[in-house]
Amino acid sequence: FNLHLLRPITSGTMIATGTVVHQSRSQILAESVLVDENGKQLARGSGSFARSSIALDEKVGYRP
Repeated sequence: FNLHLLRPITSGTMIATGTVVHQSRSQILAESVLVDENGKQLARGSGSFARSSIALDEKVGYRP
Protein backbone atom coordinates (compact mmCIF):
# COMPACT_ATOMS: atom_id res chain seq x y z
CA PHE A 1 0.00 0.00 0.00
CA ASN A 2 1.39 3.41 -0.98
CA LEU A 3 0.26 6.29 1.24
CA HIS A 4 0.69 10.00 0.50
CA LEU A 5 0.03 12.33 3.44
CA LEU A 6 -0.84 15.74 1.97
CA ARG A 7 -1.79 17.96 4.93
CA PRO A 8 -2.32 17.67 8.68
CA ILE A 9 -5.65 17.80 10.48
CA THR A 10 -6.16 18.68 14.15
CA SER A 11 -9.95 18.72 14.42
CA GLY A 12 -13.13 18.17 12.45
CA THR A 13 -14.50 15.28 10.45
CA MET A 14 -12.57 13.12 7.99
CA ILE A 15 -14.25 11.20 5.17
CA ALA A 16 -12.54 8.24 3.47
CA THR A 17 -13.61 6.86 0.10
CA GLY A 18 -12.20 3.70 -1.45
CA THR A 19 -12.53 2.39 -4.98
CA VAL A 20 -11.58 -0.89 -6.61
CA VAL A 21 -9.83 0.17 -9.81
CA HIS A 22 -9.19 -3.30 -11.25
CA GLN A 23 -9.68 -6.89 -10.19
CA SER A 24 -8.80 -10.26 -11.59
CA ARG A 25 -9.08 -13.80 -10.23
CA SER A 26 -5.92 -13.38 -8.15
CA GLN A 27 -5.41 -9.65 -7.59
CA ILE A 28 -7.24 -6.45 -6.62
CA LEU A 29 -6.00 -2.90 -7.28
CA ALA A 30 -7.62 -0.26 -5.07
CA GLU A 31 -7.31 3.49 -4.44
CA SER A 32 -8.54 5.66 -1.59
CA VAL A 33 -8.85 9.36 -0.78
CA LEU A 34 -9.21 11.04 2.63
CA VAL A 35 -10.80 14.51 2.76
CA ASP A 36 -11.78 16.92 5.51
CA GLU A 37 -15.28 18.31 6.04
CA ASN A 38 -14.55 21.09 3.49
CA GLY A 39 -13.55 18.61 0.78
CA LYS A 40 -9.78 19.31 0.96
CA GLN A 41 -7.64 16.25 0.38
CA LEU A 42 -5.68 15.13 3.42
CA ALA A 43 -4.22 11.89 2.07
CA ARG A 44 -4.50 9.40 -0.74
CA GLY A 45 -3.32 5.88 -1.21
CA SER A 46 -3.28 2.92 -3.54
CA GLY A 47 -2.43 -0.71 -3.21
CA SER A 48 -2.27 -4.06 -4.88
CA PHE A 49 -3.79 -6.94 -2.92
CA ALA A 50 -3.66 -10.69 -3.52
CA ARG A 51 -6.85 -12.70 -3.13
CA SER A 52 -6.71 -15.43 -0.50
CA SER A 53 -8.49 -18.73 -0.22
CA ILE A 54 -8.55 -18.34 3.60
CA ALA A 55 -11.95 -17.19 4.86
CA LEU A 56 -12.05 -14.14 7.15
CA ASP A 57 -13.41 -15.47 10.43
CA GLU A 58 -12.55 -15.47 14.13
CA LYS A 59 -10.23 -18.49 13.66
CA VAL A 60 -7.74 -16.25 11.85
CA GLY A 61 -8.27 -13.26 14.16
CA TYR A 62 -10.88 -11.39 12.09
CA ARG A 63 -13.55 -9.51 14.03
CA PRO A 64 -16.34 -7.85 12.01
